[in-house]
Amino acid sequence: IGFGSINGTGEIITIIINDLIRRFNLVFDFFIQLGLFNSSYPIWIFSFLGVMILLSGLGMILFFYHFFKGRHSNTEKAKALLMCLIPFITLEILYTFLYYREAIINKVYDFPGQGRYYFIVLAPLIMMFVYGLQYIFELIKVPRRVLYYILVLFFAFLNGYFLIHIIVPSAYL
Repeated sequence: IGFGSINGTGEIITIIINDLIRRFNLVFDFFIQLGLFNSSYPIWIFSFLGVMILLSGLGMILFFYHFFKGRHSNTEKAKALLMCLIPFITLEILYTFLYYREAIINKVYDFPGQGRYYFIVLAPLIMMFVYGLQYIFELIKVPRRVLYYILVLFFAFLNGYFLIHIIVPSAYL
């Protein structure tokens, strides 16, 4: 994310673009935090994770779209998702305020990603992630256990890859 000072209202668009880039980076940093290491994951891991995140978001949108259109009446799941969204949206509002306060009042937009603030909404984020994927899998008629196998295998592989290719070489063993 860029460093610089704000010289006028024309740079507001730059602030907004930097905010969107910061949020996009946070999505991946939530799952794959590599800030302390010199290594990175291969592009196919980022791509697979990106597809899962997009499918999950699409599943959430489709669930609420179908729910409000009356195509299904799963009120318990809707209530659970709304209860997950409330702390996340509250945190997003606070986080956005902090970013724009720094950007506009102090005339700089040097506000790094603060993924640690999302730790308090870790459980709701994971629930939304899995619920979104579940809904997509239900729409394409794939059993839930297949989704669970994919998630468990992917994250087990991700942890193993991180250990073998990033932690062990960084520990000078």
